[in-house]
Amino acid sequence: AVERGTRTLEGRPGDDYWTDRARYHLDATLDPVTARLEGRVEIVYHNRSPVALDAVVLHLHQNLHAPGVVRNEPQQVTGGVELGEVRVDGMLVRSFDEPGMGRAPPPPPFHIVDGTLMLLPLGRELASGDSVRLEIDFGQTLPQSGAGRMGWSRREMYFVGYWYPRLAVHDDLRGWDAEPYRGTAEFYDGFADYSAELTLPAGWTVMATGELANPGEVLSARTRGRLEQALESDSVVTIASPEEMAAGGVTAEGTPPEQASAKSVLARSTLEGPVLTWRFEAEQVRDFTFTASKVQQWDATSARVADRDGDGREDRVAIHAFHRPDLAPVWAEQRAARFTKHAIEFH
Repeated sequence: AVERGTRTLEGRPGDDYWTDRARYHLDATLDPVTARLEGRVEIVYHNRSPVALDAVVLHLHQNLHAPGVVRNEPQQVTGGVELGEVRVDGMLVRSFDEPGMGRAPPPPPFHIVDGTLMLLPLGRELASGDSVRLEIDFGQTLPQSGAGRMGWSRREMYFVGYWYPRLAVHDDLRGWDAEPYRGTAEFYDGFADYSAELTLPAGWTVMATGELANPGEVLSARTRGRLEQALESDSVVTIASPEEMAAGGVTAEGTPPEQASAKSVLARSTLEGPVLTWRFEAEQVRDFTFTASKVQQWDATSARVADRDGDGREDRVAIHAFHRPDLAPVWAEQRAARFTKHAIEFH
């Protein structure tokens, strides 16, 4: 890499350093009664490397919970990732594992799943500077505990991480860094832009990577007012207590499931009562996660940070903290939000 000019001996990027770029759109529905999540991911991948590519590699991290997959330690088996339609530049591609495909790989494009990895030969050369569009429908039953990093509590509080098909990193050192996920490892992720639509029952609060793009559609006027106060405050504001969550009025009222905008049929088939679709936007982040609950306390404040927009004045960054007072008393008295504010301002 040093000889090629992409890295330096001092650790700085070289003059010829490059990183690929991607843009994701996620459309997902979570049924909290069954822990069932279904959705679609649309990815536009830009090859900014100096070499042409004939395939891409994706991670299916939730196959850690599929039967027979190699793992470093026991995990709950929920079935893993169930793939629906897979398209490359609008063309429907078949799975190499389909009945009748034979032992020899067919002409690309097609896809092969091996544990937590998915190989997708494109059927064309993706030249340097060119892009490809991938569309993947998927479904999964979320585990109660996913390698200690995600899961649900009592089917009333969810933290959902590494849950969608995502590109492996293609870098200047190894090409595709296609390491299988076996449960006890960190993640090597590329930066990308995300937009997401998350559909859940009304009355559930949702927080995710990035910024909420449609607060007026999903939050009540009372909740929006408290958020505006928190984002200008040095004190912690309780946006919603468990008692207020139980009483209602924290979110908007929602619409009938059959009117949901979600592409997933799950939103129109199994969800009972009104639903809300939360929209989030995030630029140049390493991953996209979300949390949802109908019982947890929501506290918020803001931290003072250095001038980011060049107007000569300090800026603020929002802090949101969620916890169950009955299960996590250590976070009582708004400690989670206060500690986070202190950490950001101190560093």
